[in-house]
Amino acid sequence: MDNHPTPHALERSTRRLWDQWLELLDARACATMPHPGIAQTALELMPEDVDNPQWWAQKVAITYEQHRGLRALGQASDGKFAAQASKTTPLTLDDDARQEWRTWWRDVMAQFAARVKSN
Repeated sequence: MDNHPTPHALERSTRRLWDQWLELLDARACATMPHPGIAQTALELMPEDVDNPQWWAQKVAITYEQHRGLRALGQASDGKFAAQASKTTPLTLDDDARQEWRTWWRDVMAQFAARVKSN
């Protein structure tokens, strides 16, 4: 795959090589389909004994779309991009700190709910 790593987990879990997926999906003109059609086709082609076939069909569809240039890495099926970040810190919360945080969070959510309700 150009500019994309080989989807080893996909191959392992579906027991089908990526080149085989490409051949099968291309033969069914998936490059001209929207995402739901590709995912449905992948599900129909999924070996029967695959665990969680719906999930793997989605993975096949997304990887196929990326491979064929129909979707960029990180792009959702609606064409939008989203990002998020998190940070883990090496600390623990004692019961008092945890209760203080819960109180703060309830207040924040109550303020948010009041704003939504007033609009």
